[in-house]
Parts: sequence; structure tokens; C-alpha cells
Amino acid sequence: MLFAADDGRRIVLPLAEVDSLRLAYAISVHKAQGSSAPAVVFPLLRAHSIMLTRNLVYTALTRAERVAVFVGEPAALALALRRRDAHRRHTRLAQLVSSPTGAPRPR
Repeated sequence: MLFAADDGRRIVLPLAEVDSLRLAYAISVHKAQGSSAPAVVFPLLRAHSIMLTRNLVYTALTRAERVAVFVGEPAALALALRRRDAHRRHTRLAQLVSSPTGAPRPR
């Protein structure tokens, strides 16, 4: 069996080994919130510095049921751990919690 990768690599797998293949899926950390997986592989690159925060690393780590593997640049991990989510979130959570129906209160 011949696998063709997006980067041009070709990988040959003998047909006798095809049974050893397992399907795998990839989703973003943001999409994974509230979900879990047996294993999580989390790439950390300084090229992603705009998105790297402590909250993102925490979310990635806590999605793993058995194993979490962080792959990439140690400097990117250090950057993420130093940086808290700087964006204040503007939600209606307080309003929804204080209203019995969840409907907005008249002003």
C-alpha cells in the first residue's frame, strides 16, 4: 500500500501490515472543549504565538484521558504559560443567571 503525504513524501506499507492501521482524527483545541480523547497531540510553535495562552495549553492537556503529547518548540510552551487569556469576554452570563427565565430584564 502506498501513502502519499501532502508534503510529497511517499510511504510504502506491506499489505500484511494493513491490519495495524488505526483511524485517527484531528480537531482544534477550541472545538475539543467539553470533549475528551484517549490521547491528545498538541503542536506548539512560536508561529502560533498570537493564539498561545495558558488557557489553551490547559484545555489541550485536560482533554487527554490517558496521554498528552506536546510537540514543538520549548520556547512556544514557555510563551504560552506566561500569557494568560488577555481578552476579556463580554457575555450575558450574569444576566441569564439572575433572570428566572433567562430572558433579558427590561431596562
